[in-house]
Amino acid sequence: MREHAVLLSEKVLDGSPAVREKLYAMTGDKDMRVRYQLAFTLGKIPGPRATAAMGAIIARNVNYGWIRLAVLSSSLGRTGELFAILADDRKYRSTDDGRKFLEQLAEQTGLQNRKDQVAEVLKMLNTFPDKEISKKAAELLGGVKLARREEIVAAYNDVLDMKGDRDRGKAVFKKECSTCHMLENVGFDLGLPLGSIKNRGPETILISTLDPNREVQPQYLNYVCVTDDGLSVTGMIAAESATSITLTRAEGESDTVLRTNIDELANSGMSIMPEGLEKQLSKNDMADLIEYLMSVQ
Repeated sequence: MREHAVLLSEKVLDGSPAVREKLYAMTGDKDMRVRYQLAFTLGKIPGPRATAAMGAIIARNVNYGWIRLAVLSSSLGRTGELFAILADDRKYRSTDDGRKFLEQLAEQTGLQNRKDQVAEVLKMLNTFPDKEISKKAAELLGGVKLARREEIVAAYNDVLDMKGDRDRGKAVFKKECSTCHMLENVGFDLGLPLGSIKNRGPETILISTLDPNREVQPQYLNYVCVTDDGLSVTGMIAAESATSITLTRAEGESDTVLRTNIDELANSGMSIMPEGLEKQLSKNDMADLIEYLMSVQ
């Protein structure tokens, strides 16, 4: 019952501080299923209180792989802050699972390349007492260059002042976007809606196209699943049950894997939508694509 209550609370999170406070107080719930759902729900709440609550959940459930996965899935945009919270917990970082999770957070921070989150990790590493974890985390950051995606978006900002062509934009959509999106009966519907994107405006379309990992809902994260026979499959989770999960990816391809056959399942920290579209899209192409997306009824 409490598990479903946590899930239903997502409908009222924005307008109910009292509900959010109740969720923050549930990190020690005796039912693991409640804590598992709570980890996902907290990922939908911005701010340090929710991040701290996520840290409390993982600190108390260091040995539970599914809890770690839930927290990691919900940590997009706050991996650095979560790293700082957990790294400051001496008891947590002294465990093998704790150290492994800190390494995962450092790696995801590097992959996501968010300036504020990278700064959080670097700030912690400058004064971190555990030199072994500090060295490993620095390696996993990979000497990341801050704001790389932001620089690319900035370089394309003049596109917003260009006049695009709808028909050419539709052709760009079919060539570059239709493997994962469907509009006007063209493409594959992976559950990534674009029908109302025009309501978010041209600037949001530009950012979402060139920097797809800046804002990603947990349900659109790309996962890597390794089976017990060594097979690796990727995709976003389209369906899951007590016995299996289904991963789907470009052109509607999917795989269903029994949970008993899963050796490892982890999200990549990245959107199912790839980075690097600027390599395929000229500025004129981008202006045409934006014009098309803004015109779809």
